[in-house]
Amino acid sequence: MIDVTLSEVCIAKFSKEIAEKIVEPNLQKYLDPKNQKQWGLAKYEIDFYNYVRQKALSFLRMKPDEIEAEFKRLLEDHLEQVVYASGSFPKIRRHLAESDPKIDIFRREWAEHEKSLASSKTNAKKGPKKSKRRACKCQFCRVSTNARAIFKWDAFSRKSDQGGVANGAAEFVKDVGFVVCPYCSRNYIAPISDGDSDFYRPDLDHFLAKSIYPYFSLCIYNLIPSCSACNCRIKGDVDFMNEGYFHPYQDVVPEGLFSLKGPQLLEGEKVDPNSVEIYLNTTANEKARKSADFFKLRSAYQIHKTEICDFVSSLRLIPDQLLEERAKLLSISVDTLKMTIGRSSKHDLLTYRSRPLGKLMRDIYHFTTVRTTKI
Repeated sequence: MIDVTLSEVCIAKFSKEIAEKIVEPNLQKYLDPKNQKQWGLAKYEIDFYNYVRQKALSFLRMKPDEIEAEFKRLLEDHLEQVVYASGSFPKIRRHLAESDPKIDIFRREWAEHEKSLASSKTNAKKGPKKSKRRACKCQFCRVSTNARAIFKWDAFSRKSDQGGVANGAAEFVKDVGFVVCPYCSRNYIAPISDGDSDFYRPDLDHFLAKSIYPYFSLCIYNLIPSCSACNCRIKGDVDFMNEGYFHPYQDVVPEGLFSLKGPQLLEGEKVDPNSVEIYLNTTANEKARKSADFFKLRSAYQIHKTEICDFVSSLRLIPDQLLEERAKLLSISVDTLKMTIGRSSKHDLLTYRSRPLGKLMRDIYHFTTVRTTKI
């Protein structure tokens, strides 16, 4: 896990482009009285989109804690929109109070959705030729479809500029300037370009799943560059709303997150990988603990024991004092010599973020160099 700082320039640039090229034009189109019948907007949808329209730019710039506070307000003032836009009663259910009188209405609407879905599947299987499934017209499907069309993720993520931001997602990843997955700190996520156009960009995870909260899908602080393993294989559309997970843009990763456990760490010159365990110190940081558990970092990092033991052995065989002496003899800086042998400076507070396993190496460096007693 690594914390990331979004620059004000990046926030201003992309919130402005998303507002002017995607959200505001779509709101104009959907709220135009001439088109409202075509889109079939309910009154609660019109009320919600007028609310967003009045503050579109600030809506897109909301910070993580502001987004969660905004969601609480929406639950009070725009409940139908929040529920139906989620596209799924089971997914949004935990946010609703059991005492709410509208619960039964939502439950009945979801039952109609499931009935329609089952009927569609049955009809599709009948006859010698399979017919197309009929689109479900329940409010969950209709409202979530409208929300996805207004906060159109494809208009930001695709390469073309047809009604959106050209290469928006790829350019955003470049501007964030982060090349290591902030969830695991194990994999590179840098975009690859041929100079003319981006033919590869890393995943952009929606910290709050766009399938549940489509109206937050283009909020700048909700877009986290990440590796495919963390985004697609582990996180998917798991609901992080109000769950207290570590947020790379808002929270600071704790120092000393990683350490080593083992009976033979300070014996001999070579550290045996089979004698140690990479340990995550998260007991004092609940957000770090939850995210480490969720992304399975404890088990994921054990595969790196050989690398980390070689690093510890290097620190033991060639301590900093010896490096300082050799640097003087060679008339070069200690940092240059460390770079030559692949060892980061102990004062390096920023560079580790741009290297896979950088956080692990930094913490183990401090753990090893200050360790004076046997574990």
